[in-house]
This record gives sequence, structure tokens and C-alpha cells, in this order.
Amino acid sequence: MDLRQLLVGILVVIMSVEVRGENCFYADNDCPNGNISFWLRTRETDVDGFEITEENLEQIPLIENAPLILALDGCYITSAYNVPIAGRCTARLLQQLYTRRGKHWKNLTHVVGFSMGAHVAGVVGYHLPKLPRITGLDPALPLFTAATSRIENRLDPSDADFVDVYHTNGGWQGRLGVVGQVDFYLNNGATQPGCHFSMYLLQSYRFIRYD
Repeated sequence: MDLRQLLVGILVVIMSVEVRGENCFYADNDCPNGNISFWLRTRETDVDGFEITEENLEQIPLIENAPLILALDGCYITSAYNVPIAGRCTARLLQQLYTRRGKHWKNLTHVVGFSMGAHVAGVVGYHLPKLPRITGLDPALPLFTAATSRIENRLDPSDADFVDVYHTNGGWQGRLGVVGQVDFYLNNGATQPGCHFSMYLLQSYRFIRYD
């Protein structure tokens, strides 16, 4: 079955419109945060999606009993610094959603994060114990090792009931060691077909070609 037919809605967490070059910022350490916004995109919303705030949770056009999938997107150093607050604010919004729209939504929540977003997903799970599932797509390596990051600020096996991780550029842009409860190493998890060694940045993005 085409997985695209099963996808009914994605909640996208965005940290600022531009976080490149001179626009890099350190987010305030509180929630809600003006630099962090939440958008719901389904077949029923327009192309721009539906912006979610704590004030309009009752009006969110959710599909009852359908999976709630979170996609977390990530100037690298400042973005890494902001991972804890991004995860904490996301967890806060979800907790408000569960309180106002029904706790059954927690059982339908699947958090998906790519690269640095995988660690944001881990922080969400740290602040929302017993999430059903977190999927980490090539979790970022730089600044997210045991020596440089506290365990509550990065993805680890305890962050959800089931944590599955997919490695495509381990040892370079992504973590090579075990991060989840189940870790998949595509083509040994380090280099990918069609990506020249000098294009190692692309190896991490190769996972989107596996369908």
C-alpha cells in the first residue's frame, strides 16, 4: 500500500522563518515562544496549512482516531543550542492538545525527526513520557554525543515506547552508534549509492529515496 495514502495529517514545527547566516538566533528559554510556530497540514487544509496556537486548539481540524504525525525540522551551532526549548515547547503544545481534545490523541502520536529534528523528537519524548513511537532519521552527530550533550537533550531509547532509527550517513553528519531500540543501517549506514564521497552532506538526505 502506498504510505502516502495513509498520511492524513502532519504537524510541522518550525523554528523561525530564516535561520541562516546573520539571522541565526538563540531562542528565549520559555514557552510559548515567538520564534517557534506550529502548523497542521492535511488534505482538508489549504496549501499554507493551519497555524496552531494554544488559544485555538479546540478549532484544529483533526480527523478523529487518525494518527497524529509530527515532523520536526531543524547556522547549526545556534540551532543545536535551541533543541531543548524547541522540544519542550512542542511537548507543551501536545500536552495542551491532549488535555483539551482528549487523552486518546497521545496513543495516536508518532513523532518523526530528521537530523537535528530527531533530537528535538527525543526532547519531546523526555517531557511527554510514554509516547507510543518516535522515529529518528539519521540523527545528527555534531554536538550530540555523550561528551557534548546531556542525554535529556538528544534522542535515546527511553524517549518513547518504541524508538526506531534509520542511519544513512553515520560517522559524518549522523550518529553511527545505536540510538534507538531498533536501528537500521541502510547500506551499512555510512555512505549511500549515487552520493560521491565529496558530497557527504547529501548522504544524510538519501533516506528520502528509499520508497
